[in-house]
Amino acid sequence: MAAYGQNAASITSLQPEISKILQSNIDKYNPSNIHIMEDYVEAQAREGHYDLEANLLLLKLYQLNPGGSYSAARASYVAKVLLMGLMQLPRNDFQICKALTEPELTRVLRIQDVMRLETSLETCQFDFFWNDLDRCRDTVAGVEGFDTAIRNYICSVIGMTNQTIKERQLIGYLGPGLPYEKFKRLVEEKGWRIQGDKTDRSIFIKDQTMTIKPRKITEAIDFADVATILSAAAQ
Repeated sequence: MAAYGQNAASITSLQPEISKILQSNIDKYNPSNIHIMEDYVEAQAREGHYDLEANLLLLKLYQLNPGGSYSAARASYVAKVLLMGLMQLPRNDFQICKALTEPELTRVLRIQDVMRLETSLETCQFDFFWNDLDRCRDTVAGVEGFDTAIRNYICSVIGMTNQTIKERQLIGYLGPGLPYEKFKRLVEEKGWRIQGDKTDRSIFIKDQTMTIKPRKITEAIDFADVATILSAAAQ
């Protein structure tokens, strides 16, 4: 029998038991499942895996079994669940997970860190996001691929809202910790183009007018409707 609670189990070793729990109608909400679900969250964060259904079940188990003095210990797992939900933007996974988070846990500093990061992203305060992230790196430690996922989300927002953008501004949006070579590679992967000289570079994203499609509106009027209108007008 696997030894749960040591945070060393792999996704592969945990998935059969997790799958059995998720498919069970009777045993699904057994509080004894909490430890293996916590291990599964750790394995997801460590290996770059994501299982929303399992994560929501852990949050529900926490709700059904209040932690009391153990709430602070639970906060590390909840923070990871929320961070992995944040990585799915623009999907609403984060909001779903937030809705199931125990209110008392929102007073824990690391949970507040995650909530603040989410607000910065949702309000497109990308410069502030990276500055704030530097101050709470311990909170996101152990969540594989977090920075990359957030940069992809920021790029999706920029791609929908800009035709061109100054290179310096985009670098600021994507975080000062991104080496320039990786920045150029990311721009190329998105199909964007660096243009201009070294002192005044900009990024051409796309011609937004090309995405605007004319819409032909055809209104159909029945003969009976026309007859009614003409009859009313003649009176």
